[in-house]
Amino acid sequence: MVEDSTAEIVQNVSVILRTRLAERLATPTLGTPDPVFRGFDPQTALGLVADAEPRAVLELVRQSLDEVGREVTDLTVTRREI
Repeated sequence: MVEDSTAEIVQNVSVILRTRLAERLATPTLGTPDPVFRGFDPQTALGLVADAEPRAVLELVRQSLDEVGREVTDLTVTRREI
C-alpha cells in the first residue's frame, strides 16, 4: 500500500529542507544549498519543494531574527488539493 498522508508529505518536505545538495549519493540534486554562508533563502526552498514534492504546498509565514540574532524562518506545509 502506498502512503499518501499529510504526515508523509510533511516528512518528505522536512527531508528536502534538512538535506544538503549532493549529500545523498543516489540523489545528488535532492536538498538545499548550504545556508552557512548565504543564509536560508525561502524562495529557493519554495522552488525546491515544488519540484521534489509536488503534493506539498510550502508557504513562507515569517522570516526574522531571534533574541540572539539567529535567522528564524517559519514555513507551513499543506497538502496540495488535486
